[in-house]
Amino acid sequence: MSATLIQSNLDELEGNIRRDPESYLPDFEIQYENYSSLEATYLSAPSEYVPKLHSLLVFLSQVIHLFPNYAPKFSENVTSALLSRSFGMNARMRMAYLKAFIRLRLRNFITLQQSVDVAFRLHRCQDKPVRKMLRGFVISDIKRTNLKNRSEKFNSVIQSFLASSTKDGNTTVAKEAVVVLVELYRRDVWKTEKSVNLIADACFAKSKKVYSKAVRFFLGHNEKSTEQGSSSDSDANVGLDTKIKQLKLGHRVGTKSKKRAKRLDRNIDNLKRKSERKLKKQKPMGINVPALNMIYDPQTFTEKLFHKLEKCNDRLEIRLLLLELISHLIGVHQLLLLNFYPSLQRFLRPQQREITRLLLFAAEASHDQVPPDAILPLVRTITDNFVTDRASAEAITVGLNTIREICARCPYAVDEDLLSDLVGYKSYRNKNVVAAARSLIRLYRRVNPSLLPKREVGRPTEAVKEALSVDNADTDALAASNGPARVFGKKCVATSIAGAEVLIEAVTSDTGDGERPSKRRRVERNLERVLESTDDVGDEGGTRREELGPNTEIGENSILECLGDDIADSISTVEEEGGRDVEAGGDEDLEERKGATNKASNAEENKLVRTKPAKNVALEEILATRVLTDEDFEAIRKRQAEKQTLFAAAGGRKRKRGEEVVIEEEDLVGGYADDSDAADSDKEVNPEEVHGLVSMRNITKLVKRPHSTKADRMGTVAEGREGRKKYGFQVNRMNPHASTTNREKRKKKTFQMIKHKVRRKAKRSFREKQASLREHLLKLSKNFRH
Repeated sequence: MSATLIQSNLDELEGNIRRDPESYLPDFEIQYENYSSLEATYLSAPSEYVPKLHSLLVFLSQVIHLFPNYAPKFSENVTSALLSRSFGMNARMRMAYLKAFIRLRLRNFITLQQSVDVAFRLHRCQDKPVRKMLRGFVISDIKRTNLKNRSEKFNSVIQSFLASSTKDGNTTVAKEAVVVLVELYRRDVWKTEKSVNLIADACFAKSKKVYSKAVRFFLGHNEKSTEQGSSSDSDANVGLDTKIKQLKLGHRVGTKSKKRAKRLDRNIDNLKRKSERKLKKQKPMGINVPALNMIYDPQTFTEKLFHKLEKCNDRLEIRLLLLELISHLIGVHQLLLLNFYPSLQRFLRPQQREITRLLLFAAEASHDQVPPDAILPLVRTITDNFVTDRASAEAITVGLNTIREICARCPYAVDEDLLSDLVGYKSYRNKNVVAAARSLIRLYRRVNPSLLPKREVGRPTEAVKEALSVDNADTDALAASNGPARVFGKKCVATSIAGAEVLIEAVTSDTGDGERPSKRRRVERNLERVLESTDDVGDEGGTRREELGPNTEIGENSILECLGDDIADSISTVEEEGGRDVEAGGDEDLEERKGATNKASNAEENKLVRTKPAKNVALEEILATRVLTDEDFEAIRKRQAEKQTLFAAAGGRKRKRGEEVVIEEEDLVGGYADDSDAADSDKEVNPEEVHGLVSMRNITKLVKRPHSTKADRMGTVAEGREGRKKYGFQVNRMNPHASTTNREKRKKKTFQMIKHKVRRKAKRSFREKQASLREHLLKLSKNFRH
């Protein structure tokens, strides 16, 4: 009996059994006995292909669930055949047994733990289609199990098995275990710390095929090549267009209504959304920062990786993967690995392959916790190899950009002499070098202007002045985030909300009957608050006014230090106005009072300095006694924006009320009023991204691209033409590979082939033309009938 006839009989029997299992039980038993006898014969010589046994395996695996008494024995036979004879089995028979095994697992006749065990044992077979099917089966099976009923205990058992598989001596088994863990994390099935640390342990495997998979997971590298990605995108677009055409074709049949039109638009939008989601999953993930944050002990993990890198003798691409992961870990967790920087210096040469990536690693491995002694030699190496007159303009630009990124994360990475040499490239003959040098100047104007030459220090804005006031006891949030680390290890702590001083002005403007209180009243109220704060300092401070007498004033200098610049200006104005009413001869009494005041202030200077300014006391009281609304936060945001555009008050003449020096938008560069060269510079470096990841664009950015040759331009044109549709008529078919119509074929034929038909058509009679038209109209009515 032929294989086709056997298969047709089994298909018919399968349909009958599904409709009435009890009636066809005898037929099922006959087929099961045939399977048992054929299997016993086949397992003695498994290298041959047996079509009848193949058909019986497919038939029994599809109907065995209707006869539960036979299911356990059949499952045991299939599993034992795969485990005992799979290595010497015929490829087609091995695939048939595997498919039967998968069907039994889907019917829950085999447990998940047993199926995973069998799958990883079969990974040792030298059969690529089987391994590919096993990978997809294991991933989808674990995902399906967790969707139905998530059991942490059961997941822990499977994860332990996969952890032991990653340490297997067989490279294929270990690699597949890592791939399964990575794919389950990507599909949000096992997005936990345990699964991430299992992948992290695989980074220390001996085989590069195993640990490269784990390292690429943390780096977010896509396994597929660019060509495969572009081809998959084009295939997805073709499938989407086909589905949209089918929907529109179905819409043509039926009653035309707005409801059906809206439904068509909704279905098309859903198809596009699904296609975009699918393409998004296929794209690279980028740096997997959440996974890096889930590592249990980043310091120990990084040290082990660095130790592995030192002993690694693999090709440069593999070592670059380890270098990249180590630099990301150092930057994200701010680790201390001082031996990493000298080892990286060996590669920092302009002739080195992948030099821009290595410079990127140097920038990402920098942070403000690295000692200057460790980071300064790295910067000097980059300066000596890249930022020299012997190097090309592109090399100098890349070197300056790298130094800028390092200094943005570690402001003390350069000393004053080295920075002055780098700043000197501001007058270089190449525009790219000039822009890179200016960006470095703008960075240090913000983080540490004292290192710059005096002529390069611009006039700061109010925001920068606040950020640089590290000596103030009450450092605001802006200084905490943007403050200069002029001393290694010194940190600024935020004690209030930056820009919240605008709330004091709002409270002051709302007092009274809607009128602004006079300057004298506000000064007197602030003086009383300061005096009350000094009374609480101690017993000595409480009796000081009694010792001085009721007519003795506290020292002006101490009070002005406590009140701040704004209130000090108000006090000076009040004194000038009150001085006009003083009688003649009062100058001598005033000098005597000042002498007594100076003595008292010198005696109590230390205690008064420790008291908080009245402005900060009022701000703390507001923040502690009320809940800020959206309007308050909006006012704070506007105040912070004003600080970025207002010059800080300089010494000398005090600014009158309402007088503001505003920086024009084109003059505001990095928080300073730069000179006219600012228009030629690139965008400022944002110091708030100190702990973020460095972009390759920040390293290789060129303001002015070099002129390309004709060969380069022609190569760009040729690349743009690849994959582009041809101009002219486009065939609009559901299937682009379908055959053409007779009319389209006639257009491609020569005239000698069609001249007889043309002549015959021209000589038709009226009746023939009428019959042809009637036939054509009947066909149209059938195709477009509603």
